Amino acid sequence: MRLTLALAILIVASVPARAQSGTLSWKDAASVPCKTYLTLAGTALYSPMQDAVVDHFGQFEDGGVFGSACNIGDYVELICKAHPSLSVGQAVADLFTRLRSKRPLPKIKMCGA
Repeated sequence: MRLTLALAILIVASVPARAQSGTLSWKDAASVPCKTYLTLAGTALYSPMQDAVVDHFGQFEDGGVFGSACNIGDYVELICKAHPSLSVGQAVADLFTRLRSKRPLPKIKMCGA
């Protein structure tokens, strides 16, 4: 686990001093491997990553189908767990493809429920 966390921090650190400063672009976040995204949960680098993902959803998702920022993170996490070889961007694209093709979204426990 320590090696995985160290590797994740190394990967994300190569993307950004921006992540460490609290901001990360969607382009940077989208390029992060799902394995790294999952490893970052609970670290200081997770919040800028999550913010970039949520902002991206806000630009393209209408109607609030995915729910709150917490729910969006859960959806991305489920896709990443199911397909760890994807990038965060590919996981998000999968969710939007499911929505457009009227395929069911993964089942999550709604945040705050």
